[in-house]
Amino acid sequence: MELIDVSYQYKKSNRQVLNQLDLKLKRDQLNVVLGLNGAGKTTLFNIMSGSFKPTSGMIKEAVSHDQIAYQVQGVPFLNQLKGKDLVRLFLRTASQPFDPQNTKFSEEMTERERLLAERLWELPLGQMSLGERRWLMVMAMSELNRKLYIFDEPTSGVDPESRLNVLHKLESVALNLNRYVVMSTHTLQELEHVNCHIFLLHNGNVAFAGSYEELTETNKNPDEAFRQIVSL
Repeated sequence: MELIDVSYQYKKSNRQVLNQLDLKLKRDQLNVVLGLNGAGKTTLFNIMSGSFKPTSGMIKEAVSHDQIAYQVQGVPFLNQLKGKDLVRLFLRTASQPFDPQNTKFSEEMTERERLLAERLWELPLGQMSLGERRWLMVMAMSELNRKLYIFDEPTSGVDPESRLNVLHKLESVALNLNRYVVMSTHTLQELEHVNCHIFLLHNGNVAFAGSYEELTETNKNPDEAFRQIVSL
């Protein structure tokens, strides 16, 4: 998927959120979008998913709605739903019906994750922490057979061990050459040990594109490297 000269402006706003943006997603890597609050990350995701139409520009190799899995923030699920209901909700949308006896959902989990999944299975969502709900949602969505996966801050509120497990899960999904996997994050340190390609949005366009090593080439602290780029 490639965005070419894409601009977007909200109605009744004088500001171009995206301004002649050029961005090409990688097929064999986790694509990570960084940026200040309000930089246009979610707007970009909405354009990729087809929820928004760009004001101008084009999308090459656009993906149809039925081939997209999009994890947005703040999905209003009923608190009475249990963990197994959330998993069933996602996996029922896949090509095969949900099978509670199928081990595919848990086969790549660590022992700690399996114990967590077992505990959350019968637990109402209202009794889960934000991090537990987010972890369960990401794990379920990763099992869908899609061409484009979009995760808006999937590791927000997740404990350090589960955060790395989520990232490695998304990294493994991205290894399929028929898929694009893209996510956003504000925690740059978590990207050090992940095979990813980074896009840093600033002033409506891509101010940096490259690997984590290239991002931290002049400053080993990724937060400082980020600040230097957005200060230019």
